[in-house]
Amino acid sequence: MRLGVDIGGTFTDLVAYDAERELISVSKVLNDGTGPEGGVRRALAGAGVAQDAVAELTHGTTLITNLLIERNGATVGVLCTRGFRDLLEIQLSWRERTFDLGYVKPAALVPRPRRLEIGGRIDFRGREVEPLDPAEVSAAIHALLEQGVDSLAVALYNAYANPEHERTVERIAADVAPGLPVTLSTAVDARVGEYERASTAALNAMAVPRMDRYVAELDPLVEPPIRYMHSAGGVIHAREARTRPIQLALSGPAAGVLAGREVAAALGYANAITMDMGGTSCDVCLIWDGELARREEVAIEWGVIARLPTLDVHTVGAGGGSIAWRDDGGALRVGPRSAGALPGPACYGRGGTAPTVTDANLALGILPGGGLLGGSLALDTAAATAALETLGAQFATPALELARGMHAIANANMAQTIREITVSQGIDPRDCALVAFGGAGPQHATGVAQELGIGAVVIPAEGSVLSAVGLLTAELQAGAVRSVLRPIAAIADPAFAALLAELEREAGERLGEPAGDGLVATRSAGLRYEGQSHELTIPLDGGVDDVVERFEDAHERLYGTRLGHPVEIVDARVEVRRARGVRPAVLSAVRDTADGAAADERDCPLFGEPVPVHRRAALEEPALGPCLVEERNTVTVVPPGASARLVGAHLVVTL
Repeated sequence: MRLGVDIGGTFTDLVAYDAERELISVSKVLNDGTGPEGGVRRALAGAGVAQDAVAELTHGTTLITNLLIERNGATVGVLCTRGFRDLLEIQLSWRERTFDLGYVKPAALVPRPRRLEIGGRIDFRGREVEPLDPAEVSAAIHALLEQGVDSLAVALYNAYANPEHERTVERIAADVAPGLPVTLSTAVDARVGEYERASTAALNAMAVPRMDRYVAELDPLVEPPIRYMHSAGGVIHAREARTRPIQLALSGPAAGVLAGREVAAALGYANAITMDMGGTSCDVCLIWDGELARREEVAIEWGVIARLPTLDVHTVGAGGGSIAWRDDGGALRVGPRSAGALPGPACYGRGGTAPTVTDANLALGILPGGGLLGGSLALDTAAATAALETLGAQFATPALELARGMHAIANANMAQTIREITVSQGIDPRDCALVAFGGAGPQHATGVAQELGIGAVVIPAEGSVLSAVGLLTAELQAGAVRSVLRPIAAIADPAFAALLAELEREAGERLGEPAGDGLVATRSAGLRYEGQSHELTIPLDGGVDDVVERFEDAHERLYGTRLGHPVEIVDARVEVRRARGVRPAVLSAVRDTADGAAADERDCPLFGEPVPVHRRAALEEPALGPCLVEERNTVTVVPPGASARLVGAHLVVTL
């Protein structure tokens, strides 16, 4: 059995693939506060999978995302080059609200007393200008330990050009404080940009001890080593996740995007938007001409940056557990605060009293009174109504009117986030299909599509656990990058070829897989016109002229112009990957396994009338809206004038 396990803020999703019989088993369990190990054990039991039958487990987690956002990781100390102590305080020159004179930057990741300077200097060519003093380094580490530091970040000036000083500090730290986790900036981001490199190192150091414990908690669950999804949509070994956990900043959302692309491609949609709405948030990502949108950094807060390759996933605090509230201006707001799994929505009966989106959807008749997860999660309509009435009293509004408003506001919040990845980038969302998944996604997808003018919504088979499916289909993948800063002609130099070969070896070591058949290396470079501040990543296929032409085509596509100016190399990049050989089989095995009973009817205040409720597995003819299409773990809303039909295993709603 091969397992994909996605642990979110509210549910643990597990998909088990039986390679011999090409069958999928699915389990979705509510998190109960016993930690990730307890959730996985209960999910295994729910899927009927014995621990000794597992050949492979791939995991996606929101642990690192939440830890960094909440800043509740390790007590980090920073060693930096003399004169750069306040780099993390100064941050970047721009600010979130340009004309807000009262704007205050986020607090530094590491307070000033735990940021210490040391001597030694490397110039931008990588030459040693001033040697390190080992005694000074040792004294600085002792001073940090006295402050309770349990993780160390080392970010030295120009280390991208020559990392030897950072490596020397690491060796000294191993002697002074054996067992102290040390993050070198060049190990997580070996590129120009002192602040970005230091910020990435500090964030990684913040996460290392917690990720190490997390891996230790999960390791005993199965015999084979657990692999982890990283933010760029690939899979790495546990040892890499332990030392460079910053790579997992978008671990959970990335897997769903991968599976969403496969579903869209299978249905003939080259352009699509994935919408993963779970219990605490909604993650969206653009797929254009079959390619996933990517970016080079994750903003934990405005200006607090982790620089790493990642899928361009945007998150909004709109999930089933998002709490409705009244702001200081008297307006109704939904999210970003969430009830999570504990206490959860009021209707879960676990102590929650605040009205959430799930409570609103239950009151509106979208969710069945009989409960979710095949009836194993009972829903308390009376408790949901009471929570809505309490908030509604603040607006002098009946509970149902408040619920309609909450549903609409959640849709508007998600639609606005989608505009940020489409309209703001010069892309018309009407040219895309909306691929919606996660437990709450189908309940809101058609409303979001109507806001944006999107004509087709796809609800994949087993869409409530699609991220876990994506974990099974992902490739093993690792990369390496190095700053270059040379004219474009340098790509023909033997020295540049030697650098690419070195990066390929480095990426292969991170992948942890033996060389041989199936191992594919992709080489690219960050290019820009001379004098520009930002670069575009361009594949290094062909000669210099071919690469320049490809860069100018990309520049014109993104910015509407090609300047014809000299082009320079900013950095060299190599990505190494190996397919796991199960992707087509996994996708073909995914099918809806919901109850196939005939349609019935349910009162649906969302539409103001009773509407038909169709069982997804029994949907032989198109279902005309208004209606609901129900399956084991979720419900799809089909509005008036729309129709829903099964295309293979997937539900397609045409608006």
